Amino acid sequence: MNTIYIDRRKLLRHARALAFRACVGLVLVLAILGHVLVLLLGALDALLTAWLGLPRLSRSTRRFVEVVRETWEADL
Repeated sequence: MNTIYIDRRKLLRHARALAFRACVGLVLVLAILGHVLVLLLGALDALLTAWLGLPRLSRSTRRFVEVVRETWEADL
């Protein structure tokens, strides 16, 4: 009968390496998605400003801030 020995340290080292690679991959994917999202939002903002014009956009933004301020005071 043959006895098979399992090297637990080697298995644990491989598991740690695999977990590390998975974490690094996840961080890289999230960083890339974050950069892409910021670039897309910046481009959308530029297109919206060019389409609406700066005075109309600033007026609507000012109104939005006023509404938020009023509801914030009402909630408190």
